[in-house]
Amino acid sequence: MGVRLLQTKFDIDLRPCEPAHIGFIYELMQQNLRAYFDATPERWSRQKFKEGFVPDRITLLEHLAMPIGYYDVEPLNGLYVHNIQLSHDYKGFDVGPAVVTHLKSVAQNTGQSSVWGKVFYHNKAALRFFKSQGFAVVKDLPEQKSVILSVEV
Repeated sequence: MGVRLLQTKFDIDLRPCEPAHIGFIYELMQQNLRAYFDATPERWSRQKFKEGFVPDRITLLEHLAMPIGYYDVEPLNGLYVHNIQLSHDYKGFDVGPAVVTHLKSVAQNTGQSSVWGKVFYHNKAALRFFKSQGFAVVKDLPEQKSVILSVEV
């Protein structure tokens, strides 16, 4: 068993990612970001993903010892969130807010002053979610069709 993240509707445990989890990580990201994969398949190829895969940055979210999501973060002028992905079956059960609360705590405990990340313009659900968690747009990146959101901790 990993470290307990939250006990709400589900008991969610955290577990360090291992290289063998690459398939789960890729498939979940592909499922959740289908429009981006379809629009620019060369950018999201399995080979490019494998080349950029850094398991040391990734933490799995598990329910009943089965992976249901993950987050990918690194300290970079604050705690930079590369990705938070959750299986559709677990959306709407306060898992996402619990992950953000956990990341804010991680940032504080490691001396980071903020949690921040980049979100594509078209990912309206992610934009709404992060704003509901106290994040604000701090920079517009029109050339990347995205914004940077941040929250102080």
